[in-house]
Amino acid sequence: MVLHVRLLRRVANPPPINNRPHISFLCLALLCSFAGVTHGQQSVADPPAFIDRKPSDYLNERLPSWLTFSGEFRLRFEHAGSSGFNNPEEGFLLGRTRLNLAVQPLHWLKFFGQAQDARAYFQNVPHPGGNYQDTWDIRQAYVQLGDAQSGAIALTLGRQAIDLGDERLVGSSNWTNTARSFDAASLLLHHGGLRLQAFAASVVTNTTRN
Repeated sequence: MVLHVRLLRRVANPPPINNRPHISFLCLALLCSFAGVTHGQQSVADPPAFIDRKPSDYLNERLPSWLTFSGEFRLRFEHAGSSGFNNPEEGFLLGRTRLNLAVQPLHWLKFFGQAQDARAYFQNVPHPGGNYQDTWDIRQAYVQLGDAQSGAIALTLGRQAIDLGDERLVGSSNWTNTARSFDAASLLLHHGGLRLQAFAASVVTNTTRN
């Protein structure tokens, strides 16, 4: 073991110590630290910008304000287990394409049309059911008088989607590949937090075409 011993000698009149350089250096260090914290806070508060836009947004920018185009494409794979009665286990792919066109020349007048192409691929049946396939059909085509979002009254006439609450009684069942629509006349009333909808409708029957 090595023992270090230091002998200190007291000086009667030690020379004065100049603390100004040390104080200046300390102030500079604190200023740099504060600048670094401020820059870090700005970096956290201002995340890098990103673009979240649909391809149709670029097209609509070049169209008149009363004309709007949009669309949708969906693919989903399903695997169904065997339920007996000569219904074997199988897996298949469902594809759906929708093209929407809205024309609104006045704030209280709107025309809307929607074409839909729903197809089932690799399904081991000669003719897929109407809830799987309905190639290129008119799913919606209606005229709307009034503002259904914020207006006091709105009347919608034509082929349309009707969704009440959780769709337990009436709904379009959008999860299915073809979904459901109605040939209907629908009246919507708003007053404060209350909403009343009355309609007369018949369900559109999908005609399966290969």
